[in-house]
Amino acid sequence: AGEWIIGSTDEEKKGTCDFNGFVILFSAYVMFMTLSLISIDCFLFIIKPHLHKGFMSPRVALVLVIIVWIVNAVFFSSGFINGSGMVYQYIDSQGLCYANTTSPIM
Repeated sequence: AGEWIIGSTDEEKKGTCDFNGFVILFSAYVMFMTLSLISIDCFLFIIKPHLHKGFMSPRVALVLVIIVWIVNAVFFSSGFINGSGMVYQYIDSQGLCYANTTSPIM
């Protein structure tokens, strides 16, 4: 208890903390954007069925989901490349990893 179990050096602990934060944010935004696509699909199906028949297909749905994943991967991995992403702080004495809310998000 009170000790970060993944990584033995400070660099490994910080890297694991950063990666953990990336995975959490990436997953949340992929879920949010996918639910938004589902909402748009339902809107077209119920309110504008003529547009839905002409636009939506399994292939289009797959392409839209792939675009969501790629856009989120590029958006959130850019913080690793140029250091402009969310900053995560690791407190060794408590074994905690948290997002530094005073730093700007991209």
